[in-house]
Amino acid sequence: KLGPHGDIGYAPNVVWTCAALALFAAGWLHPWRWRWLPALGTAVAALFLLPVDDPLGRATTSPLRRYEAEHMPGRCTASRQRAASNGFVCRQTRDHVFAVSGPFVSLDPGAYEIVAAVRSGGGPARGVLEVVSARGRNQVARRDFRIPTSTASVLTLSFDADRSLQDVEFRVRGGQGFEIDYVDLRRRDGPTASGPM
Repeated sequence: KLGPHGDIGYAPNVVWTCAALALFAAGWLHPWRWRWLPALGTAVAALFLLPVDDPLGRATTSPLRRYEAEHMPGRCTASRQRAASNGFVCRQTRDHVFAVSGPFVSLDPGAYEIVAAVRSGGGPARGVLEVVSARGRNQVARRDFRIPTSTASVLTLSFDADRSLQDVEFRVRGGQGFEIDYVDLRRRDGPTASGPM
C-alpha cells in the first residue's frame, strides 16, 4: 500500500522520478568516483514515492485528494471555463443521470467528507450528492440539494466509515446544463485513502 504521495497525481513525484533517472544516467556516464549518484537518486525517489507514513511529516489534509470532474466517469462533457480550478468544468448532458461518478477508491475506517464545487445551468437546479460503495450496491451517504439560477455553490457531505470500504464512488446529479468543477475527498481524522486516481 503506497503512501499519500505514492501516485503520479502528486506533482512532485514527476520531479523526483526524473531527477533519479538523470542522476542514474549521470552516474554511469562519469568516472567511477561519481557512480554513487544512482544510489543517492534511488534513495531520494524511494523517500517520496514509497513510504506509507510520510517521513517528512507533510500535511495530507484539505483536500486528501481532488478529482477533477471532467476526468471522472459520467454523463457530461468537458467545457472550458476560466474560473474553474483547472480551466475546465464538466457539463451534464442529460436529465435524471449522474453527471459524474467514480473514482472507485478504497477507504480505511474513519470520518470523511466530500466537497463538490458546482454551478447551476440556465435555471434553478435540484440534484443529489451521494457516496456509494461496492460498485453502487451500498449507499453510504446522500444529500438532496437545490441551487438558484446560475449560482456557483460548494456542496459538502460528511460520512463515517465504520469498516473498510471498497470501490467507493462520489456521485453528483443535477440536470441538463448543470456544471461540476471538482470533487474533493477530505479526511476529518487520521490516515489516507487508496485507489486509482
